[in-house]
Amino acid sequence: MELKPGIISRLLQDVVRPGSLGGESVTIFIADSAVMVIGIASSILTARLFGPAGRGIITMVSLIPMTMFYVGCFGLPDTAAYFLSRFRERVAENFYTILALTCLAGILIVAASYCSLDWWHHYYHAYPRQYFVIVLPVGLFFTMVVTIRFGFLGLGQIWNFNLINIVQAFGFLLVVVIAGVLLQKDLEWYFWLTLINSMLMLILVLALTRKRPELRTVPRRHNLAGILSYAARIYPTSIIFVLQIRLDHFLIGYFLEPRELGIYSIAIFLSENLLRITAAFQMALFPRVSADWTDQKYALVARVLRATNLINIALTIIIAGLGYPLILLLFGKAFAPAYIPLLVLLAGRVPEGLYKITSSTFAAIGRPGLPSFFGTAGIMVNGILGLLLIPKMGLLGASLAKTLSLCVQFVPAFLFFLKQSKLSFSQCLAFSREDWEMLKTRLRAFLSSL
Repeated sequence: MELKPGIISRLLQDVVRPGSLGGESVTIFIADSAVMVIGIASSILTARLFGPAGRGIITMVSLIPMTMFYVGCFGLPDTAAYFLSRFRERVAENFYTILALTCLAGILIVAASYCSLDWWHHYYHAYPRQYFVIVLPVGLFFTMVVTIRFGFLGLGQIWNFNLINIVQAFGFLLVVVIAGVLLQKDLEWYFWLTLINSMLMLILVLALTRKRPELRTVPRRHNLAGILSYAARIYPTSIIFVLQIRLDHFLIGYFLEPRELGIYSIAIFLSENLLRITAAFQMALFPRVSADWTDQKYALVARVLRATNLINIALTIIIAGLGYPLILLLFGKAFAPAYIPLLVLLAGRVPEGLYKITSSTFAAIGRPGLPSFFGTAGIMVNGILGLLLIPKMGLLGASLAKTLSLCVQFVPAFLFFLKQSKLSFSQCLAFSREDWEMLKTRLRAFLSSL
């Protein structure tokens, strides 16, 4: 007698269908959930071992390589996903052109960062200079790792895309454990281990590329003009993105003490994890929209918007209710002041999740410059309000400035999407009867098979 598959396997068969948007989104979300769990462990250990001031130093110093990535990547990660998914017949040509450009861009940004170190460190003198010196090369390694990872996304290699993400998160957890526990809270060793970890990650992703048959032969031709044309249009979006997500950190680092930044980073960490589902759909959606030359793609995007909107609202309510005891339990009483900024930040995460989907759609349809205009408005609001509110209101002012800026950038982007797609407001945001019926049908089919 043939045994029926177990509940978990049947659920996976029903939800995770190979090659489907839902299946790929769920797969990415599961991997992102694993990364989130590892990240939470890393965040808890960092807070417990190094305290608010130590966490503040780690946050600011680590912010520099991340900023170097967005400034120096020249939009190449998204370019890799776009070209490798849209032009399947020229995979090797596009991949190696992008890889060469990424290496060159990374070297240039690291050199520029060292040359300008004395100038920009003057504004953040509360953070030891030697730590910045150690981590600057991470900008190059991180740029290459992320670009290759997005290349796997463009090739439809979701397994490799997720594997890199998980291994990278686990590597950072090891850095915290070794520096915080084995080396007795040594911050300098923390940053040396961060550098070593980034080098090992690059070796890993390069090894993964050699296992792909379409990438084993280096082509004689290149697609420099086409790639640079697209990258130049999407590049402003990369710079705008890092300012969108971390301008408040730079302002807090300038006006307030490292301890305050450490507390605020907890509020940011908890609120940003709300966007894990949005990010999963965004990653899986991008290559599909890129490869679709018809208007049917807009109906697909609208369905994703409806689902993520409902999920994000529900998670916002849950995190708001559990936030304070969660902070006390996980991070300790010293981080309790993070709760009020967390509540304010949560109010902006729902529109931010919708903005991520719509802006990614603009890039996928070959109009990558559009999010730059919408994001610039948000950055201006964040910067102006941050300069006015942070000196007077501290972390509450920073969270207010950020939340208002997220709302400002979302409204014009969403209105433009409605015009482009010829869809109504309710078609994009209201969970429809058809959606409910589809959900109920799937649930009934699953329950009847139990």
